[in-house]
Amino acid sequence: MGRKIAAQFLLLVLLLAALYGQQETFAQEDRQETYEESQETYEDGKQTYEEREETDSGDEGEEQHEQPKGDTEQSGEGGENPGEEQTDQPQKGEDGDGQKEDPPVPYEITYGEPDGEDQYYTVKPQVTILHQGETGETVYSLENASGVSAGGRISQPDGQAVVEPEAFGEGENHLRVWIEYTPPGEELRILYEKEFLFKIDTCPPALDMWVEGGEDWHQYQANVRYKTRESSDGSGIKYIVCYINGQQQERTEKSEGAFSVRQASRGGQGIPVAVAAVDQAGNRTYRESQVYVDDAPPAVEIRGVQDYMITSRDVQALFEASDDNGLASCSVHTIWISPEGASTVLEEGEWRDENGSSKLSQIFSQDGIYRMRIRAVDRAGFQSETETQVIVDKQNPVIAYVDEIDGTWVKEFCWDRPVSEIFTDFTSYTYRLTLDGVPYLPGQTVKKEGRRILEAEAVDAAGNRSRAAAEFVIDHTPPKIVFEGVENGVAYEERRTCTVRLGNSADWIKEIRVNGERQSLAPGTDEYTCTFEEYQVHSIRVTAVDKAGNEKKDSVVFQVVPRQSLAGRLLSPVRQSLGLEKDGFKQHEDGTGAAVEGREEESGAMPAVTVAVLLLIFLVLLLPGFALYRRIAKRKGV
Repeated sequence: MGRKIAAQFLLLVLLLAALYGQQETFAQEDRQETYEESQETYEDGKQTYEEREETDSGDEGEEQHEQPKGDTEQSGEGGENPGEEQTDQPQKGEDGDGQKEDPPVPYEITYGEPDGEDQYYTVKPQVTILHQGETGETVYSLENASGVSAGGRISQPDGQAVVEPEAFGEGENHLRVWIEYTPPGEELRILYEKEFLFKIDTCPPALDMWVEGGEDWHQYQANVRYKTRESSDGSGIKYIVCYINGQQQERTEKSEGAFSVRQASRGGQGIPVAVAAVDQAGNRTYRESQVYVDDAPPAVEIRGVQDYMITSRDVQALFEASDDNGLASCSVHTIWISPEGASTVLEEGEWRDENGSSKLSQIFSQDGIYRMRIRAVDRAGFQSETETQVIVDKQNPVIAYVDEIDGTWVKEFCWDRPVSEIFTDFTSYTYRLTLDGVPYLPGQTVKKEGRRILEAEAVDAAGNRSRAAAEFVIDHTPPKIVFEGVENGVAYEERRTCTVRLGNSADWIKEIRVNGERQSLAPGTDEYTCTFEEYQVHSIRVTAVDKAGNEKKDSVVFQVVPRQSLAGRLLSPVRQSLGLEKDGFKQHEDGTGAAVEGREEESGAMPAVTVAVLLLIFLVLLLPGFALYRRIAKRKGV
């Protein structure tokens, strides 16, 4: 059984070996056929490549793609046919193992279409070269008038090189591209070689334009000259066009020339002239200017201000002098008078020319009076001048003394200051005074109590507005003094605490004396507390004031006495009713710490207390006698 399996395994191995040998034979035959086809393709390579060069086309602005056809021609050695098989050594185009090597694949080149005229580039292009095959090297070289500016080799499959726009120079640029290929056992071959021409002109032509006699005013006519220049690498001037007032006057191919302007100016405006130069590549240079042809007397004007105007903002005065024949001289004289009356001559500043007129700008920002005069003289000797005056007042009217009233307390209000002291301003002004929204005349006396608002408002001639307000209180009611814990003419046992309070916390105690001795108080104190323990008559005298200066004085007198016994408390009213005790301070008896209300109320309750005390005494004396009587009656059997 084992021998049978081994025989079958050996047979399977032999079968697989036979199949592998047959497959290798077919592969060699395929490679030989491919190599022979490449030899045939090479014969037509150059002709096909030249045909592609002639037929390279595409829409303008689109990129071009160049891919030379394959060139597989090889030089024979010893007259041997490259297609015949060699048995002793490898065939040409084969590697050391006798296998054929694939021929190089043509490179691909991509670049943009010329954007200018006559196949010129006015913007330098960018060229991309792609090496597509796995054999050979794609080589490129860019040359221009300055020499070789770029070059390199690409050997990696699908590798690429980019010729940047900076590598191209002005004028003609020649880009040469080819593939270098060395077949096994042969010498170096040059395949797919081609040269590309790039004409570059990115610089517009230089153009000068000027007016004969200067850009001043001209009588009757003005001659405008022009001249163009191109570099040696440029494409050359194609034509020049001259314009007057936007209308084409002439077109020439000469590089320099002149034309005349006989149109008269109107309103001091210049006549627009222009020259345009165009080169062969389509680059364009444009120059424009203005010429002035006419004569007229000078004109002077001061803008931005009105004569005798008064303003609260910065004044920008624009002085302008113009003349059709041009100005010989112009000047400005400005005097500034400060609010204090000092005069100063201001600097003139720098003139500038705009649209055929001379202008000068001055800004006046300080308060005061400005007197301005402009004078101009033209080339004919005519003279013109004008002057004006403005007043700058940016300060608001000053309102004085109102802030002194704000937050005050007065017994009555009377403001008798002159209006000229309350309101002041550089220019004239109007004013308004109101008290609680009602017009108020200085010197008027107001006594009504309450919180009041005084408002003052002024507007000057420049429109500046000022407003001031003061809030004050009219109060002629004196402070209220409250004694808590004691009453006037009341006697208290053992000790007593008294608190002095004011009816308004905004008032304060000016002075307080206890038993004639002045007490030390902190400023603004509106409450004072003290305790009395000595058995004597005590007095408290208080003086209080408020913010308006109203003053109030008040006092209280009371007595502190020793605590009495229960019998004494009961018999004291009896003794007083019987005249056994002298009438003095009212005795505080409620036990709550509050003084008894008034002598009339206490005397009204006295008879009831007296009857109760007498009844108690009667019962105390009667009970022992009654008990003795019961005891005697019991013994006698009653």
